[in-house]
Amino acid sequence: EQFDGRVLFTAESAGRREVLLELLERLKLRPKNVENWPDFVASKHRLAITIAPLDEGLLLDDPALALIAESPLFGQRVMQRRRREKRADANNDAVIKNLTELREGAPVVHIDHGVGRYQGLATLEVDNQVAEFLTLEYAEGAKLYVPVANLHLIARYTGSDDELAPLHRLGSETWQKAKRKAAEQVRDVAAELLDIYARRAAREGHAFADPKADYATFSAGFPFEETPDQQTT
Repeated sequence: EQFDGRVLFTAESAGRREVLLELLERLKLRPKNVENWPDFVASKHRLAITIAPLDEGLLLDDPALALIAESPLFGQRVMQRRRREKRADANNDAVIKNLTELREGAPVVHIDHGVGRYQGLATLEVDNQVAEFLTLEYAEGAKLYVPVANLHLIARYTGSDDELAPLHRLGSETWQKAKRKAAEQVRDVAAELLDIYARRAAREGHAFADPKADYATFSAGFPFEETPDQQTT
């Protein structure tokens, strides 16, 4: 059915807008860019396009205006909006920012001494100065007193079960060996990746034609909720 009014297309992002413009260009349709719905209504443009995360359009009789969302053009929602909260970075989760985040009896990790249990604060006099210290208990009941000013040296224990956290023994080489082993594994992985990238760079590649709008249409039809990694690649 012929529509004689004015039409506003909407896209979910600036990138999606460019894809939609390319698709419309194939149909010999060249909408003008506008900031929003009020700008479109106030303009005289027969066809226009704007950025708005809409799932459905609308049709008005008086004035004769139509709003066409991007989603129906592709048969389903273009972007899978994540319902889950974005997973926080693991390193940020482990950081202890203040004393209120510590719970007595909870396992913590000291960067130099390994896993111990936080047993509260202790007030001690050192060199004729009274100060507060975090009390950490290690294997065999050994105690380590950490100045509150050195809170940045302590992180949360991120193992699966706090009750079964393996406490390290103060003065032993176990923790230092574990750190050295982890560092060696990181270096090994880095060396392997560098070798892979070097061999890949040395090969002659094949440049495929840019699928442009066809690939965008294919991607828009992805029926599942995207993972955080898929959203950023």
